[in-house]
Order: sequence, then structure tokens, then C-alpha cells
Amino acid sequence: MRVSVKKIANWFGKDFSKLQIAFTSNLGTNAGVMAANGLGYPISIEGAAKYWREDILVQRRISPEITTSTVIAWRRNIPYSLAVSKMIEEINAFQA
Repeated sequence: MRVSVKKIANWFGKDFSKLQIAFTSNLGTNAGVMAANGLGYPISIEGAAKYWREDILVQRRISPEITTSTVIAWRRNIPYSLAVSKMIEEINAFQA
């Protein structure tokens, strides 16, 4: 999930206009590759880069914290693939 530019702008306040935003991405891996090659500093949700080796990509919390919500929706009563069924099970288990 990508943090909206509007939320980032609010967080940075007057300093937002000083930023040089090179790109936006909805894939954390792409942002990680860019950062690992010295091309920027990605801002992502906690855990989005957990598969990167810590000697390549280091995560830092920002303060004050930016919070946001996520909505996941799916149609009921239709056949799902095994992967989709498992994802729905995981989401429902996480809610409980």
C-alpha cells in the first residue's frame, strides 16, 4: 500500500516544497531497488520491506507517526481460486 502524497505533504508541512520526488511506486520492491542503488529514500508502511537484507536496506520510523486505514473488499458467493480463498482466510483470522 502506498502512502498518499497528500498525507506526506501534510506531514512535511512547509518543507514539502523542498523535496525532490523522483518517482512514486505501488510496489515496495521497486522502491527498495531504487533506494538500494542510492536513488532515494522510500516512505512505506511498516513491514513493507521486511524481505530485504538489513545490510542493504535499513528501515527507520518517522515521527510523528503517519497513520492511515485500509479497506479490502471482495464479492461474496462467487468461486475463488485457492490463492484468493487462502488470502481471505488470513484476513479473517487477522481480524479475530
